[in-house]
Amino acid sequence: MKLKIDQKQLSSFDEATDRFGVIKSLIDLYPQSQDLSVAFLGYSDLMHTADEWKNWTNGNLLALERRANADRLKAIHGRPDVDFVPTIQSALDAVFGNRVKATVFDFQTYEGTEIIHDFNKSISKKYHNKFDIVFDFGSLEHIFNIAEAISNLARIVKVQGLIFNENPLLMLNHGFYSFNPTFYYDFFAENGFDVKRARLTTKLTRTNPDGTKKAALINIKGLPEQDRFSLVQIENQLKIENVSKSEFVIGCLAQKIEKNDRIKFPVQGRYKEKNNWI
Repeated sequence: MKLKIDQKQLSSFDEATDRFGVIKSLIDLYPQSQDLSVAFLGYSDLMHTADEWKNWTNGNLLALERRANADRLKAIHGRPDVDFVPTIQSALDAVFGNRVKATVFDFQTYEGTEIIHDFNKSISKKYHNKFDIVFDFGSLEHIFNIAEAISNLARIVKVQGLIFNENPLLMLNHGFYSFNPTFYYDFFAENGFDVKRARLTTKLTRTNPDGTKKAALINIKGLPEQDRFSLVQIENQLKIENVSKSEFVIGCLAQKIEKNDRIKFPVQGRYKEKNNWI
């Protein structure tokens, strides 16, 4: 089935700053009659409040299976506002019925349902072209063989399927790597993908009309594919203070347009055309 995505269909994705909000916005792009197979790079912790889960599950919180180490996860993420942390599959079942099946790839066991694979190494062909959507909520930067890791993601997604990456642009010493828009644009263009969105997400404190302050995640869209830019430029353009003092993650949504059994490593786009430099 050909998945056509227009600007209007991506409006929910554009506004989603939370992890399950992103998951739901992309699954909702598919017909409700279609069964889906989704993959996660790393076991993603779904850190959301009870009110958020009530909204997504129509109040059916009992359908969520609590993870045994939820208290430990809340402490690690600094989220005392989170009442419980559900398993990925129970969350998908509670929201979408039984039509979305999750596969989690990780290098070690967390939940007991993972497929153990080190993404530093090439993944088995039995997983090639298998998944409708592949989610990476911050695992790629922790894998040293970055070229093999993103190649594996490109291999396992189906033609017409989607890959969502969310990795640090500026989070010092968070992982081995930080990322730029050109990394995604150039790799995906070279390997039969179309980048639908690239955005930055950061946490900012805003002042309410009554003078109180509230911290909120915001998305910054319209990132240049190749041209250099600075956080100060973003701060001035959006007229929001202290952007340049924040941590940022970069999110990229790409669709696989054609099958490519042989992964190609790109030359950075801005240097690819010699005529640009002579």
